[in-house]
Amino acid sequence: MIKKLISQWEAYVGPKDERIVAEENRAYSKLAKSLLAVSIVTMYYSNALRRAASMFNDSAVGSKYMDAFPPHLILSIGIVISCAIFSSTLTKQGIIANNRFAEVDHCPTNYFAICSGLGAAASLICCFVVECLAQIQFVGIAGVYWIANLCIGCVMAVIVFVFSLAAMVLDYHHTRKSLDRIEAELDA
Repeated sequence: MIKKLISQWEAYVGPKDERIVAEENRAYSKLAKSLLAVSIVTMYYSNALRRAASMFNDSAVGSKYMDAFPPHLILSIGIVISCAIFSSTLTKQGIIANNRFAEVDHCPTNYFAICSGLGAAASLICCFVVECLAQIQFVGIAGVYWIANLCIGCVMAVIVFVFSLAAMVLDYHHTRKSLDRIEAELDA
């Protein structure tokens, strides 16, 4: 289904600009390396924190562990910073990653809805599975709140769908206005 969606999109927008593809690949390479570095540092910090907690006879989920700088916070901050640098790098070069939809004449809302729906479905599944696995570790499979976890996943899926669809449509209109402005400046 994803290959069909990609081929449909490529047929919709036409051939790729090789310069843009090369710049995107260079930026994605830097993003991947920075995310890998952030992940490695976070894993090491998490293990060091657990070792320190065990050395001082404190459980890994005890109060000292939570009072310290939590590993998930480091990981979240690192991801946000890496993605912000990545986005600003592409924007400075005049590229919006994998986003040539400003070249089409009208907003491809159906395509955006399909992409948002796929993201929402992935979000629902991930949230449900992660919540269930976390609960299984503490109370076993019999104590898992299946319906509550499904509801959490559904809420997250709705949020992902609405925000991603809105972001793509707004991005299209913003990019289209910028493209029209540049064309008007070149014609003048």
